[in-house]
Amino acid sequence: MNAPPEMSALAYYLLWLVAGLLVVALLSAGLTGRLQRRVQRGGEALQMLDALSRYAVWAAAQHRNLAFELQRNVPDAALGEAQVLQLRSFPDLQAPMEDLLAVDRRLSEFLRDQQRLRLRDPEAWLDSDFELEHEQLWRSHQAAVAALSLRLQEDVGSPTPVEHGPV
Repeated sequence: MNAPPEMSALAYYLLWLVAGLLVVALLSAGLTGRLQRRVQRGGEALQMLDALSRYAVWAAAQHRNLAFELQRNVPDAALGEAQVLQLRSFPDLQAPMEDLLAVDRRLSEFLRDQQRLRLRDPEAWLDSDFELEHEQLWRSHQAAVAALSLRLQEDVGSPTPVEHGPV
């Protein structure tokens, strides 16, 4: 019987070179995928911060102008976009998003009630203490947006603070 031929030194080194290249290729693919996910997540975080900013600008406009004309299209679209991004990419931010949605519901109800009262009975509207209640809702709104933005920045490692609209 013939013994199996011995592997030459060149074939031995080539085999190890190919094995090493395969390991490097696998590691490179893993790192590239991880970096792509991180970049995508950062982009989604910026989109979510943009949506929160648009929503905060609307709320700031309502705060400055208590004799408002209630228009929900801007905040609904912006807040809806932020909520979709949160659900899809940031499930760990569900609690702060729910807090913001609860404040938004209270603020919307307050604005609708004030609009109705103002149109139905302007004198009663002026006599009501709408400024105090609106101020409390405004502060709750600012705190909810700030908390969500801060958590989002911490989650993606963003070092820059975000403006939440004019005061």
